[in-house]
Amino acid sequence: MATAKKRPGRVTTASVERTAKLAKELAQAGAAGKKKLAAALAAIRKLRGQGTQSFDELWEQVREVLEADPPLWRHGDYATESDFIRRELPGETLRSVKRNILVATCFTPRDEADKGISFLEELALYAQERSGASRRPAAIDLSRMFIVVPAGKAGTVRKRAKDASIDDVRKARRALRAEGATSKRSSKQEKALRAALAKVAALRGVTVVLRGGQVSLGSIPLDEKTLQALGRALATVKLPS
Repeated sequence: MATAKKRPGRVTTASVERTAKLAKELAQAGAAGKKKLAAALAAIRKLRGQGTQSFDELWEQVREVLEADPPLWRHGDYATESDFIRRELPGETLRSVKRNILVATCFTPRDEADKGISFLEELALYAQERSGASRRPAAIDLSRMFIVVPAGKAGTVRKRAKDASIDDVRKARRALRAEGATSKRSSKQEKALRAALAKVAALRGVTVVLRGGQVSLGSIPLDEKTLQALGRALATVKLPS
C-alpha cells in the first residue's frame, strides 16, 4: 500500500510577515551591536595609550565588550573571548583581564594608587566570599569596610580595610574558606545524627547542635527506656567525613 505523502504546511501571509519582521529585527540588532563594538574598540585603543591614569575607564570599556548580553566581541571577527583579548589587549590574559575589571568596578583611582591592584583584588574577593555572592561586589568604600583576621590565641582581630595589609586579607580569606568547609561538614554530620534519632518516635524531639567539633543534645526525656533508645540510636550513626 502506497504511503501518502505529507503535504507541506500552508504558508500564510501572517507567517511570512512574522518571518520578515524577525529577520529585520535581527539585522537591526546586529548592526547596533557592530556599532557599539566599533565605539568600544576605538575607546579601548585610545585609553591603552594613556597609561595607568585611564585604568578605570579602560577596564570599564573592556567589561562592556565582554559582559554585554550578548558579548559585543561576538559582533566582530573574533573566534572566542580569548581571541579578542589576544588581539586587542596584548600582554593580558583572561586572568589579568578579570582581575582588572574587578578592581576597576569596585574601587576608585585613588584606591588603586594608594593600595595597589593586587591588594584590591584580594579585598574584593574577600567581600564577595564573605557575602556568599556569585557576582562581584558593588563599589567598596575602604574607610567603611572591615575584615576579620585570625590572630592565633587571641582569636580574631577586626581591621579596617584601609589599614590592612595584603597578608591580612589573604589570612582572612583562608579563614573564610575554612569556616565554610567546616560549616558544610557540620551540616552533613548534624543531618546524619538527626536522621538516626528520627527513626525512634521517642527521640524525634531531641535537638542536635554541632559546633567546634562537639555535639550537644537537648530536650531528652528523662526516663530509662528513652535513654537506652538514645544510646542504641547513637551507636548506629555513621558520620560523613
